[in-house]
Amino acid sequence: MKYNKEADPFSAAKAEETLKNLEKSPINIRCMAENGFMEPLLNHLIDGSEEVRMEMVSYLGGIVLEDEMKTYVAERASTTLIQMIRREALRALVQISAHPPNCNILMAAGIMQTVVEEILPRRINSEPLDSPKEATTILANILESDEEGSSEMKVSETGHTIVSHYFIYSIAQLIKSSIPEEASANLVRILLSLAKLPYAMATVVSVVMEIGVMQTFVEFLNSELEALAVVAAKLLIALSAR
Repeated sequence: MKYNKEADPFSAAKAEETLKNLEKSPINIRCMAENGFMEPLLNHLIDGSEEVRMEMVSYLGGIVLEDEMKTYVAERASTTLIQMIRREALRALVQISAHPPNCNILMAAGIMQTVVEEILPRRINSEPLDSPKEATTILANILESDEEGSSEMKVSETGHTIVSHYFIYSIAQLIKSSIPEEASANLVRILLSLAKLPYAMATVVSVVMEIGVMQTFVEFLNSELEALAVVAAKLLIALSAR
């Protein structure tokens, strides 16, 4: 009724007024979003208090979005979500990054360095990864999108890029450590994407030999997680060409 202004302006105005009143309850905002009316959720996500924003992110991470809506959310909320980079925000960004056309929007909003910082400091400080699946999924999705310039994006304040020895070495080291298999699968996806780049393949091979991670890839072939076994096989096939 809200959007049927030309046919019934009076009902449209009343519907809009009613929906506005319903926004006073967060659960109503979630119901609206689940039924395709995303504006209240996005407005509160962008302009709400810290508590409200976290609640909206929690809702957004649990709603299944169509590809067109993923793009709309990416355009409106990517910057806010990246600034809020926490577990629920990461869940929302995972869904957005799964639609390849959105990856350029995410990169422009500064996703690369932010998401890498979510992954690598955990290794440096010897802390457990508290959001490895989400952060590594986002990075793997972006690299697999083949978006122009993704491999050249800086991932650290010191100027390291995705194809630098520093980054590839760090990812390989993470693969050797004890982290959940879903996160390992995403890390292997990242290395596989880099191995497909002619100018990065030599670095990938060098790092793999340097730290002895080849045995880990072979062990992944027996993983009960099919996604990990498959992507490990693909990487081994790529590496076997050298």
